[in-house]
Amino acid sequence: DVYKRQEQNDDLQSAFDIAKHANEMAASVPMPVGQMFGLAAQALACHEMGQPEEGLVFSRQALCHLDTIEQSEGLEVILRIHALLCEDKGELDEARSTMVRSLAAVESKASKINDIELRNSFLQGRSIIAIKRDHERLCGAPIEQAQSD
Repeated sequence: DVYKRQEQNDDLQSAFDIAKHANEMAASVPMPVGQMFGLAAQALACHEMGQPEEGLVFSRQALCHLDTIEQSEGLEVILRIHALLCEDKGELDEARSTMVRSLAAVESKASKINDIELRNSFLQGRSIIAIKRDHERLCGAPIEQAQSD
């Protein structure tokens, strides 16, 4: 309705007021997925800047959001970021267990992709390769790949 009013140059003040109200409502609605990714991005930036204490605070907050969301795109990435921050702080047991969860999320997604080419493509994505590499580095064991059946 707002865009239609603007296109028709019809009651622009009303269109503006509706748009403003919609924007205010959107800003007031909690968005756990958005918050989770924002916190994870802050955590990763701290990791890159050599501020592991602050980064670990952000990544733990991101995990709190993760626990409230049943299934989320990027779950494996959020977990990897947390594992990296735990590793930075020397919390290796938590880093390892988090990387195990991250890889399990990857394997779960891959197992749901029936087309072998699409599954292989998913498993060759940059973030997935990083998860596999970090899992092997932290956990010390090569990983089984569910690329083809």
